[in-house]
Amino acid sequence: MSRPSFVCVPGASHSHHIYEPLRAALAYHGYTAYPLALPSVGGNPPTYDFTEDVRAIRNLCAELADSGQEVILVMHAYGGLPGGEALWGLGRTERAQRGLRGGVIRLVFIMSWLAAEGFQGSPRGDVTGMFPYMRCDLRVSSSDFSLIVSLRKWKPERLHLPTFRASLKNDRGRGITTIDPGQAPAVFYNDMSRADAEYWTSQLLPQSIGVFWSQTTYASWRYIPTTYVLCGQDQCVTLPYAEMMLQTATESRPNMIDTVERCEDGGHSIMLSRVEWTTNMLRRAAGERV
Repeated sequence: MSRPSFVCVPGASHSHHIYEPLRAALAYHGYTAYPLALPSVGGNPPTYDFTEDVRAIRNLCAELADSGQEVILVMHAYGGLPGGEALWGLGRTERAQRGLRGGVIRLVFIMSWLAAEGFQGSPRGDVTGMFPYMRCDLRVSSSDFSLIVSLRKWKPERLHLPTFRASLKNDRGRGITTIDPGQAPAVFYNDMSRADAEYWTSQLLPQSIGVFWSQTTYASWRYIPTTYVLCGQDQCVTLPYAEMMLQTATESRPNMIDTVERCEDGGHSIMLSRVEWTTNMLRRAAGERV
């Protein structure tokens, strides 16, 4: 019996190369993994919203399913938003009902957004809820600028989401966010060596800001068996916020969240820092007992 393939979606500002160590480890155990480059990462030109990311994920999963393969979609951080949106009609059960082979058999969210239908992180143009390590560079009119300044005076009660300190370039904005390299090691790579953290910080890319204003219309975790991975040392999403998202999703109906995995000593980017643990977790997601 052939083994499922993994489609691996990175988070914001990260290239698909963050999955290379994991891809090699999975290959050793007989699995094929497809690290996916998101169109919104790189921001040149910036995408308007997450539609192009959704399309890229859907196209690859559909291509593999149409070839008869079973697919496990792995999503990290922001990747859960377009990933959760992308799979309508692509689940193995749904395809079998139409007489088709292949399909997505499981979702794996790694400290990732587990969004219900209608979720929107912020209204378009609002940067007040962004993380403090994100630098915003967007083109705004004088009226938009006044609106944003007034919004910044409002301090919303958001669990573990500090108010964003915006850097606005009114005359030459590019519609992107970038990560403060001084903060990235502690936020994304706190469970790695200093040298590794500095290297991966150097690989961070601009991110189209419009993806954070996108609104979801579909929640794949309601219809496809789902694993959620909690990382105890994550300083980006943070464990309390991830647990809150998970609880909200599991209390809603329908849902197919049937497995929760915990990497207690893992930070935000366990596909880099905890390769063996993450490999074994994905082998379990594929049905192995390891």
